[in-house]
Amino acid sequence: MNIVLFKKSLRKIFYFIALCFVSPVIIMQAFKNKENVLFLPVLLFGIFLSTTGITLGFIGIKNLVKSLIGKVKKD
Repeated sequence: MNIVLFKKSLRKIFYFIALCFVSPVIIMQAFKNKENVLFLPVLLFGIFLSTTGITLGFIGIKNLVKSLIGKVKKD
């Protein structure tokens, strides 16, 4: 088991979980304020955070599996 890769993958999964809660709130707030001038930038920022979260989730799970099943790194 590669401990360093395991810790990095857990960190990315933690960021994924945090972004899964934050990004829908930002998107919802953007849709509540459609008449505001900053509607489009806030909506795009929320969509960017959502895609970043999903990407971090996939990368984190991939690295987690790689750290658990992959070759053992000898020091």
